[in-house]
Amino acid sequence: MAIASRGHRALSSKGIGSAIKLGAAVILIALLPASAYPQGQRGPPTVRSDAEKKEDAAIDKAYQQAIKGGGDKKPVAKKDPWDTVRPAANDTMKR
Repeated sequence: MAIASRGHRALSSKGIGSAIKLGAAVILIALLPASAYPQGQRGPPTVRSDAEKKEDAAIDKAYQQAIKGGGDKKPVAKKDPWDTVRPAANDTMKR
């Protein structure tokens, strides 16, 4: 008789309650990423005119030249950050 009573343990109120909690947790976890999905486009994509495309290309070209330096800069002389700590190259001081 003890073996038969073990088979009905899954149907006890404790087993049903934990199954409901587990099911609710699974449903909530499954619904969490639902709000992260995009809502999609509302209407057709905008069409850009040729003038707008040319203006964008000019802006992009100016931006790229600004990043590259444009070639109008003079090369900057390299500065030694240790020049005040390190002795000069022609210094013959013995150490």
